[in-house]
Amino acid sequence: MALRISVVIATHNRGEYLTKALEGLAAQTLPSAEFEVLVIDNASTDDTRERVLAHARSEVNVRYINEPTLGASVARNNGWRAARSPYVAFLDDDAIPDADWLERIVRAFEEVVPRPACVGGRVEPIYEIPPPDWLKGPLLDHLTVIDHSPRPVFLVDIIHRQKLASANMAVDRAALERIGGFLTRIDRVGTRLLSGGDVLVQLQLERLGMPVYYDPGIHVRHHVAARRLTREWMADRAYWGGVSDALLSFFDRGKTLWWAARTLSWGIRSVASSPRLMARLLNKDDFVAECAAWHRLGFVAGGARAIRLSLEHTD
Repeated sequence: MALRISVVIATHNRGEYLTKALEGLAAQTLPSAEFEVLVIDNASTDDTRERVLAHARSEVNVRYINEPTLGASVARNNGWRAARSPYVAFLDDDAIPDADWLERIVRAFEEVVPRPACVGGRVEPIYEIPPPDWLKGPLLDHLTVIDHSPRPVFLVDIIHRQKLASANMAVDRAALERIGGFLTRIDRVGTRLLSGGDVLVQLQLERLGMPVYYDPGIHVRHHVAARRLTREWMADRAYWGGVSDALLSFFDRGKTLWWAARTLSWGIRSVASSPRLMARLLNKDDFVAECAAWHRLGFVAGGARAIRLSLEHTD
């Protein structure tokens, strides 16, 4: 039976979570002969290798690939290039898919009109401790909580509106080849909170007229560790979200010095025109506003990075 879809899991030192993800894939309603699982061990120093090889002894469709160069996008590129099927589903190592996850993804690629190039769905949190009262609204975005619509929809204007996440996203392999895969300069490397490689893929597909499709029935549950439910972590994540958004704009617009300067200018004007918002950094009574201020400061820092990158590109 021919392979219909490949699953790529990039992982770094999260063996315990990874085991749960693999168990979820072993319980799929799609026959195991119709999909493969590629675990990309991204410079792990824990027992990841032993866990995956033990799982592969009972599930013959599981492959272990070592990637010593640290970086989420590096690992994902390794995975999709090694895939042997027409579609590639990306799953975070701390996510657990529903039993019909792959079946629904394949159905979307094969039956939805117009045919999507990218498919994904809902991401529900599994909180390891009760969430704090301040966790609400836009802060949920920083935890990859996704619930866009009760019905399937095509996503449009991705840079400003709704988007998918690599915790639950599948891409036509030919489309990935066309855009060159994930950009390695804009995603997680170890504990650094820079992100956006998955969003840039969607932006590139959208600009090529290749549809991005959301189906809430394509559902995974995603662990949220206790350390991510602190004000310190969330403020740091908001800042790096700003850096990421500035770099996304830069890379999406062609990496020119002109666009980098415009991005930096927009960030500076945004901060200068919002003194009350920036004052929230000193006022801990409104944590959502405080994080919004950190995001704006991060955007300025990202614009400065874009300037440096554009000069490197020019050289």
